[in-house]
Amino acid sequence: MLNRLAKNAKNSAFEYVYYLIIFLLIIFGICAFIDNELWKDMFLVNEFKFFDYNENPFIYYLKIFSIILSFALITYIVMKIVRKSRV
Repeated sequence: MLNRLAKNAKNSAFEYVYYLIIFLLIIFGICAFIDNELWKDMFLVNEFKFFDYNENPFIYYLKIFSIILSFALITYIVMKIVRKSRV
């Protein structure tokens, strides 16, 4: 899907908006990752995970979705750079 959008967006104003949205999603996902302190859970620093039950579930799932999407986009970008460097 990203390849198809990239092909259709060559040399247009949509291309800049497209890259801006991707960049903002990556930044928001990384900030949510740090804000939720998921890195502590990854490295087993926390013995117990405390959840904020007063947080809106929509906001919580939006943060989790943005974290997943940002790491997927970062992986996609890195793989694309690695493929270009091989050729």
